[in-house]
Amino acid sequence: MRWKKIAVISACIMAFGITSYASGGVESIQAYLNHDFKFTLNNNAWVPKDSDGVVLTPVILNGTSYLPVKA
Repeated sequence: MRWKKIAVISACIMAFGITSYASGGVESIQAYLNHDFKFTLNNNAWVPKDSDGVVLTPVILNGTSYLPVKA
């Protein structure tokens, strides 16, 4: 029983530490979604979608367009 308590407490401490460390590098940005982009793949119209079928839209950040290449 004592080992279970130690294991649970250790896991909680580690999870909290990892979460705190990971969230430290996150920064908020302002970007735009451009729904007017048209894609052509092998001379055919193509619409990028994620694995759930949701249409992906290019992002414009500081004048640079970031295209959805892999979902």
